[in-house]
Amino acid sequence: MIVLYKMGTWQAATNFIEYNAPATAFTKDTRYHFVSQALSKYPNGIPETLGMQTLSGASVANSTQFSVFYNLSKKKMNVVFGRNYSKPYSFNSDGSAFAMATPAE
Repeated sequence: MIVLYKMGTWQAATNFIEYNAPATAFTKDTRYHFVSQALSKYPNGIPETLGMQTLSGASVANSTQFSVFYNLSKKKMNVVFGRNYSKPYSFNSDGSAFAMATPAE
């Protein structure tokens, strides 16, 4: 396993197999490139709605199982299963663990 540390104000990652590849190999992935271009337009944080739209645009039919958008300033994450971007599940944190909440409206 390789740990990749953020080098700017944001971090993006995709889950694809790059066994024994150098740490820079992930930047060749088209999904990573799509997301990183969108994030670079918002150096202080992308709005949640645009972030979810970006994840939707980067998803792959018959392949993407879930997507996660982390809002670190609000200690919140939105999770989408099965590319159902109209029904994200929001998880809020009290600082120790995430707790299931109702689907985001």
